[in-house]
Amino acid sequence: MAKKGNSEKKGFFSKKRNILILILTVALLFLGGAAAWAFIDQPLSDEEIAHILQTGVFHDNIRINGLEVGGLTFDQARDKVEAGKNGSAATFALTFRLDSEEWPRKGADLKIKTDIEDVLEEAMLVEKSGSNWDKMTARNQLGDEGYDYTVTVTADPAVLKTQVDALAEEATTEPEEPVFQGVDANGKAMFSDEKTGYVVDANALLKTVQERFENQDFSPIQMSAKAIAPKATAEELRENTVLIGEFTTTYSGSSNRRKNVEKAAGIINNQIVQPGEVFDMNEVLGPRTRAGGWLDAMGIIGGNRYQLEPGGGVCQVSSTLFNAVMYADLKIEERWNHSLRSSYVPNGRDATISTGGKNFRFRNTRSHPVYIVAIADKSRSRLTVRIYGPPHPEGYTVQVTAVTTSVIKAKTITKADPTKPEGYKELDKSIESQNGATANTYVTYYKDGKQVGERKLLFTSKYNAVPYVYIVGTKPVPSPTPEPTTKPTPKPTKEPKPTVPTEEPDSEDS
Repeated sequence: MAKKGNSEKKGFFSKKRNILILILTVALLFLGGAAAWAFIDQPLSDEEIAHILQTGVFHDNIRINGLEVGGLTFDQARDKVEAGKNGSAATFALTFRLDSEEWPRKGADLKIKTDIEDVLEEAMLVEKSGSNWDKMTARNQLGDEGYDYTVTVTADPAVLKTQVDALAEEATTEPEEPVFQGVDANGKAMFSDEKTGYVVDANALLKTVQERFENQDFSPIQMSAKAIAPKATAEELRENTVLIGEFTTTYSGSSNRRKNVEKAAGIINNQIVQPGEVFDMNEVLGPRTRAGGWLDAMGIIGGNRYQLEPGGGVCQVSSTLFNAVMYADLKIEERWNHSLRSSYVPNGRDATISTGGKNFRFRNTRSHPVYIVAIADKSRSRLTVRIYGPPHPEGYTVQVTAVTTSVIKAKTITKADPTKPEGYKELDKSIESQNGATANTYVTYYKDGKQVGERKLLFTSKYNAVPYVYIVGTKPVPSPTPEPTTKPTPKPTKEPKPTVPTEEPDSEDS
């Protein structure tokens, strides 16, 4: 019985095991079939793909370059993406920055290409291609966070290098020094701001750009460059630029002369003389010719007369500048007095110039630039020249004096003219007859209101005495022939009373 019972139990468990195996087998077959179904790839034919791309629309919750394209056709989506940022060569832009400057480069500049067609196709077929499992997964994701695609941008390597080399050269700049811009209403010097120069490494920049394309990062590129500082700052120059010399003269004469004075003043206005540099008046003004716009006005010719010449009157500008430079205590390299005394400055304070001849030159002996400001006030006929620069290194103020040391009397002479009749005597007005003179020009230094040392002789000047020349006629005057007359019959007359004889006056000794 025991054995029989055991046999019955074994049969029961055997049947149960077979059922379990059957169930497991069926389950495995089901799961295997399901798995096979899930992972069976059912590729679309080219015709099916073309049909979907031509007639289909994008599933909702699909974004390309951050733009929602759900419900759009293939062409509509392309237009939208290409119109967006970096979607095409037309909208692509890569900006380079250095300091406050920007250099944008467009897609056409870099000959860029995109894979927009491939991206659009992949996005439109996302839930329509691949295995059943892929399709199911895609539909689930579309119902959840959706899909984001990015169009990849590439550039022609050769074009990219050419563009980067050109950009590096363009962005490499020399430093800009502050520029003197005159003075304000309060007499304070004005300067433009200085600007730092840069040297851009083209190779390093190319490497950065290549990395940006690899990472598809087209945010603005801040270029690295070696900075080159200017020699001075605007603030430094303002601190070292004060009024150090000034002089004013009154100008007159013909309209042409006045215009020449104003033209010359305009040319030297805002001129900058660097430390150690020499200012050359003739060089700055250039040749005084009619072709150069200079007008005919009186100038000294031959040391004794005035004659019309282009640029007549510019010596008043050089003379006014000469005085301002003396007050600024700068080194005068060349200065000549006129042959004749000038009416617009005292003896010893003039400085003549001539094209290709006498010149006025001075050197900037200060540690910073000096600036010339020349103003011709037409309404008041006043010419003012101011020199701006660093204060005197010793803290001195300067006084300039000119002293006439002698007067050279002009002689009076006569000049015979056989074409003029006897008795003719006239002053030759073609000659600028006048007394001459000698003069000394001195500079005296003061500090805290007290004189420092003896006054210093700067220049000696000598002005010609031009004689008074009288033209005397020597051509004989023939005596008139008397006309014959009828001798009248004499009539008796009374005896005349005696008279006192008178003397004829002496003629001027010629």
